[in-house]
Amino acid sequence: MKRSILYTAVFSAMLVMTGCGGDDGNDHQNAEQNEKPSTQQQKEKILTVSEHSHHIAARESLALGMVDTAIYGIDGIVEDDEQCTSGTYTNIKGVINFNQCDGLFYKFEAGQYQSLIAKSGTVTVKNGEYSYQNLVLENPETKETQTITGSLKSDVNDTSATLATNNLIVNASEKTQNSFYNVKYVFENYKLNYKLKSDTELNITTNGTLSVVNSPVGDYKIKFETPTPLALRVSEDDEDSFPHQGVIKVEDISNKATTTLSVIPNTNNVQYRVMSGNEKLADRVEKWEEVFSYKSQQNNTVLQNATTNDVSGVKSDITGANPDKTSSQTVNKPTVNSANVATCTYNSTTSSTNKVRAFSANQIGNLPQCSSSSSASSSSSISNGSGNNNSDDKKIENCTKKTYTGDSSDPQIYTYDYIAQVAQCSYRATGNTNYLTYGDTQCKVLDGLLSSIKHNFRPQYCSGSKMIR
Repeated sequence: MKRSILYTAVFSAMLVMTGCGGDDGNDHQNAEQNEKPSTQQQKEKILTVSEHSHHIAARESLALGMVDTAIYGIDGIVEDDEQCTSGTYTNIKGVINFNQCDGLFYKFEAGQYQSLIAKSGTVTVKNGEYSYQNLVLENPETKETQTITGSLKSDVNDTSATLATNNLIVNASEKTQNSFYNVKYVFENYKLNYKLKSDTELNITTNGTLSVVNSPVGDYKIKFETPTPLALRVSEDDEDSFPHQGVIKVEDISNKATTTLSVIPNTNNVQYRVMSGNEKLADRVEKWEEVFSYKSQQNNTVLQNATTNDVSGVKSDITGANPDKTSSQTVNKPTVNSANVATCTYNSTTSSTNKVRAFSANQIGNLPQCSSSSSASSSSSISNGSGNNNSDDKKIENCTKKTYTGDSSDPQIYTYDYIAQVAQCSYRATGNTNYLTYGDTQCKVLDGLLSSIKHNFRPQYCSGSKMIR
């Protein structure tokens, strides 16, 4: 996974220093809005905006968002004279013009970086300042675009790096299921600072204001900051470090509410809390992977309470499998309540850092293997081994009739996309996480599928840049 450009700059400096000191900066502010929402409708609006905005604020607070996308490819040109893998650019005395340039810009989405094409536009670089004139970046897979205007200021030295803007505008065309939203993001008074605290720890502080127009959840304006700096342990070999300390605070100016993401020490989790005045509207634990994997509000509103449910018999790196387990442990999946469907096992892939793992293209052959090749019914129900529920089976019968809309040329994409569609339908019909219906006649019970239901259908990804949402 690529690091942000500022992280890379400071980390490189760290390798040649013996350590540095500094103040702790742990003055945790705890100001909250005084007004309470007077209606249930207002509460729902606050929660809806929080669901959308806290993911954006978290990415921008860690230089994993739109600001980092804007600067990453430019610094590759200025610092390292990097070239496009296809397309071209010209650089004449710091005035850079792009023409279908691929391979320089990236967008962080669902736990990995997606390559973007710089289709057109101009960026002028002078004395650490970057001026953007309609830089158009396109995701070649989804056809989503970002058009960037405004300016950024970068300042990097041996022990710290600062990125700031008073006016950066990103006009984005974002895909939500089968529709596109033309969303406008306006950054004001944004400042992010990396500071090397020692040879093994980096602190990040961020503050800024973001106005969002025409998002899937409507217009809103937020202020975000890190009242307690985000502390990351860093090493030359570890690119997947999450903050082990810190707080991100998001103030919803439009709806007078506050969201906080407080790092839970010694875990990859944060405490997500939404307050309006003294009233607590939401309080749950989220994994960093969930915070970063958010795609659209429509994919994330169904199961706000499902994150506390356990699915018996399912172990997955997604829900927090033992991080000490090796990477090819066989996991017995729940039994299948049909005489015609074989019981499957799957070699799950876990990580010492307990992160979600993508399936690469060369792992297609490692899909679940069935103990028999009997033909499966197109309406088979999977339980946790405690017996069938005929009432639930009747409710979810229509779920198996969903039309497959994925990429049928790729069996791996087919497996994730189709079963996830039906799993979502099944949960809505029954409210029971122990049951799952799938319409594919092959035995493809995927590790982490029921866990995906628990976690609000968070995106799964596989096969390189092909994203499953």
